[in-house]
Amino acid sequence: MALLHKIQRYLACILIQQKKELNLSEPVISFTFDDAPNSAFLNGASILKKYGFQGTYFVSLGLAEKERPGGAYFDVNHLKKVVEEGGELGCHTYNHIHLYTSGQAQIKADLRKNEEKIRELIPGYRFVSFAYPFGEQTLASKMLIRDRYKCARSIHSGINTRRADLNNLKAMQLYEDMDYENAISLIEKTIESKGWLVFFTHDVQKNPSLWGCSPEYFERVVKYCSERKLKACTIAKVMEMIPDH
Repeated sequence: MALLHKIQRYLACILIQQKKELNLSEPVISFTFDDAPNSAFLNGASILKKYGFQGTYFVSLGLAEKERPGGAYFDVNHLKKVVEEGGELGCHTYNHIHLYTSGQAQIKADLRKNEEKIRELIPGYRFVSFAYPFGEQTLASKMLIRDRYKCARSIHSGINTRRADLNNLKAMQLYEDMDYENAISLIEKTIESKGWLVFFTHDVQKNPSLWGCSPEYFERVVKYCSERKLKACTIAKVMEMIPDH
């Protein structure tokens, strides 16, 4: 990462915050998918459903049905099915733009386009949550995002506990090269702290990309959460669980 970009993200994280006491009555897990390739819906969603869980799929609707390394992005029918079954769609910008190099007007127009497109596809649907493409954060983007969505998920590692920054939610990658025992350790720490652990990945398929995992690996983690009787909810559902005061 260029030094300028590091400074941009640091300032954005420090100066634009939305701190909130979580006060959760029990630990909670969220499984999220960035870019939402086909396999996230076909494999990821079906595994979650098997254990009675739902996921959050951060979509850039300008990518619909386009090709990506290792497969295609989502079919719009996947989006409708997720919503019908109680899952969540979150905003990931329309064109998966780089926030570091985009001006405020461009970002605003791009966010609006994603919001208009989702209402066109699923009348009445509104994005509650946002995920920063590439994990990029700037002052200009965060001011817009703070005012449009209830929360925004970062790629900053950690578990959300006690007083969390809703505009910069911590998350942990769930990639194939992450040691399974490390994932289990994170889950146990979440239980101990009564915190909120947000996992993120991209594709869920055999021979996954560097930013995804295999169905077998994903199911091992999901199954462990089920065996530990953890509540696994969408980002939007967890936001409903956080007291207003």
